[in-house]
Amino acid sequence: MRYWESEFPTLSPGKNRAGQRIFRSKDLELIDAISRLLYEEGYTIAGARKKLGDRTAGAGLPLFKKKDLSYRKVCLEVRKELGSLADHLRRDLSG
Repeated sequence: MRYWESEFPTLSPGKNRAGQRIFRSKDLELIDAISRLLYEEGYTIAGARKKLGDRTAGAGLPLFKKKDLSYRKVCLEVRKELGSLADHLRRDLSG
């Protein structure tokens, strides 16, 4: 995480009195975007920095497209359903 903070100037979490880093929701969104660019889309650090610079340079441009948010919602729903199914299977196997 500290490496990413040094490579992406827009990622700058605040610190509490004890010196621990405090991440705001905008920091978490940026971390998610960096992770997606590097690990899912195959960008280099420099490429991801440029891509994020393009997205954050304009006033109020979101880090995520609306379809990304709906994708996340679907994933959360699927996860919930799988958890429910796992609970059901555990009950069947135990009794």
